[in-house]
Amino acid sequence: MRTLVIGGTGFLGVKVIRLLLERGEQVLCFDVATGSPRLADVASGIRFLQGDITAIEEIIAAIRDHQVDRIIHLAYLKTAEAEVQLQKAMRLNVLGTTNVFEAARVTGVRRVAYVSSVGFYGLQSSFGERPVTEEDRGFPVTVYGYTKGLNDYLATRYADLYGLEPVCLRLAFAFGHGRVGVGNAWPSTFASNPAIGEPASLPRNAQRKYCVIYVNDVAAILCELALRERLDHRVYLSGGYTVSVAQLAAMVQEFIPDARFTYDGKEGDHSYVYLLDSTRLCRELGVTLPPLKQRVLDHINEARRCAGLPDLGGGKLGTPGLSGV
Repeated sequence: MRTLVIGGTGFLGVKVIRLLLERGEQVLCFDVATGSPRLADVASGIRFLQGDITAIEEIIAAIRDHQVDRIIHLAYLKTAEAEVQLQKAMRLNVLGTTNVFEAARVTGVRRVAYVSSVGFYGLQSSFGERPVTEEDRGFPVTVYGYTKGLNDYLATRYADLYGLEPVCLRLAFAFGHGRVGVGNAWPSTFASNPAIGEPASLPRNAQRKYCVIYVNDVAAILCELALRERLDHRVYLSGGYTVSVAQLAAMVQEFIPDARFTYDGKEGDHSYVYLLDSTRLCRELGVTLPPLKQRVLDHINEARRCAGLPDLGGGKLGTPGLSGV
């Protein structure tokens, strides 16, 4: 089976591609970048296609020329950038995603897996102290959140009108080594910087809660949603771990006692949704997440390996990896 990963050189994309290769899939990476150093060791098994999702003819050509069977769409302008680059946000997040759906329609590709976000729901205060579900209405407070809502509506229309099988994974905040970007790198630096002896600046109120999930687990769930022959729903919540930034920092310090952190404390008291109901995903796919402390250690050790340093001890603290998929 041939899977086209759009935005495959990004933070999540490289993890998705590696998992697809491990599963024996033929992988095509469609991106404005022509490659990634994080994929250098497996590059011989990937077909890299340089392209722009705002040019629908380039997506259609990639699908037809390489007989693509499934699509995983990951190319988005993230929250901080979208708030100040409004026209670019509309072009990439709305026009680009619509182009992916339309290209799938005209070429006969049925399954398109794509990522949404807790940004679709907005603030936890809109729901009280209860977990949100896939059936809850969104109350976005960012441009990024509104674009995700429009993506989901268009996906439903493509499904109803044309028989497309779009499936959406609404994500908690993904953490792990290698995440970059304006205003959204802290889910990487909180563990990656201390892992190599550098301080981490956390631009959040220390007590603010987030729902977080390890990027490798996101990749595993997304691959399953893209490749599984039959799914019962079009939208799934990722679930994750509800934790404050201070608690994440404390977990890092359990492994690196001299880890240094600073907080700017400039944000207000409002928090994005941090309670997510993962019942649908767990029941249908059998997903079980490892302990958060294990995933923090995995994050630390990946950063150390990338820097040529040995892994820290601690072993496996619980379930060795995502189970059920």
